[in-house]
Amino acid sequence: MKPFLAEKRVNYPVVIGNWELAKLFGAENGLPVTLLTDREGKIADLHGMVEKSAFESEILLLLKENAPKRSSK
Repeated sequence: MKPFLAEKRVNYPVVIGNWELAKLFGAENGLPVTLLTDREGKIADLHGMVEKSAFESEILLLLKENAPKRSSK
């Protein structure tokens, strides 16, 4: 797994789990699963196999919703 992640330049945590771990995160319906976390590290959603565009739109929404508010100057 490490060579593949290095080749693809994956820059986010990847965990290789088992069914016990899956149950802890509410993913007992199937593996693999991707957990999306917010800026505070809380699980915002989880997905099985989905298209890249589904992740992109959800990530953009999470980033927008959790963006720190800028003071107006």
